[in-house]
Amino acid sequence: MVSSDDFAMDPFFLGVALPILMVFIPLFEAGDHFASSRSAVADQAAHGPWLEEALDERRLRIGAMHSARALGLLPRCHGFGRVDRSACLTALKSWFSILQMLLNLRS
Repeated sequence: MVSSDDFAMDPFFLGVALPILMVFIPLFEAGDHFASSRSAVADQAAHGPWLEEALDERRLRIGAMHSARALGLLPRCHGFGRVDRSACLTALKSWFSILQMLLNLRS
């Protein structure tokens, strides 16, 4: 067991904390980056040459803008829901509250 004055870490804590920090948080950051990139695609599509395009091309452009803004197509993870920073913050708060409960039970 690794310990300091205020906090004690056992191998279970290290075994759980490291994968969360090395896999979980970067996964949610990538999902957030993907969502913001989709938003940028919709913005760029809106600045296209509307007047020079045929009707079918405008419909395709509008469809691309609509699908890029759709919330249903954001990356999701089973058990977490949407994969973005707000979901990461919610999951980390839950995880730390469980850790706090386990530390309170040990003492």
